Amino acid sequence: MIYPGERIQYSKSSQSSPSRSVSNGGSTAANNTSSVSAKTHTVQSGDSLGRIASRYGVSLQTVFQLNNMDGNTIIYPGDVIRISGSAPASNGGAAQSNNDRRVSNVSNNVQKLPSASGLAATARAYQGVPYVWAGTSPAGWDCSGFVQHVYAQNGIDLPRIYQWHAMNRTFNPKPGDVVVQNGGSHVGIYLGNGKMISALNPSQGTMIHNVNAMPLVGYYTI
Repeated sequence: MIYPGERIQYSKSSQSSPSRSVSNGGSTAANNTSSVSAKTHTVQSGDSLGRIASRYGVSLQTVFQLNNMDGNTIIYPGDVIRISGSAPASNGGAAQSNNDRRVSNVSNNVQKLPSASGLAATARAYQGVPYVWAGTSPAGWDCSGFVQHVYAQNGIDLPRIYQWHAMNRTFNPKPGDVVVQNGGSHVGIYLGNGKMISALNPSQGTMIHNVNAMPLVGYYTI
């Protein structure tokens, strides 16, 4: 048996990807394998678009553009992500292939969130990145390292810590604004509808959760 994400070696002269038998009456389906070059990446369990972009040294926006994705996209083990090359041509609104799946209704957190763009879309794409105290990259970060990185990806420089000192308090938060909690000891990014994303702790990592999960100090905006 073979499983999504496994690599199958075949002749370099071969013009087609290997296929596998499926136990549904003898039909076959092409296996999602990554290119021999670094131009594609086969999604593994625990991957996020942010971590993939960091691994190959490209921006998250580049990955979005090359794969017709955005901050609402969910990826699955076995999916093949373009890292370089040209973006696929638009199909004029036709249904996407299984290799470019859109938001799934499986996750209640995603289902209840509004469509994201800009800062909120960037933040949401890093869901699943591990928590590392004093970390500042998608290889692992703490709460303030996460916020600083997301804003930097959108061309906004914030301090390493206490980012809200360089921002303005707001009582009408919008997706992408900074959420300050626990007396100023925790920060995250607001996603709308009472949800936020933050790097919580080593056991939970970067995840979406309710704003009221911790005592709220306030919301801050640029």
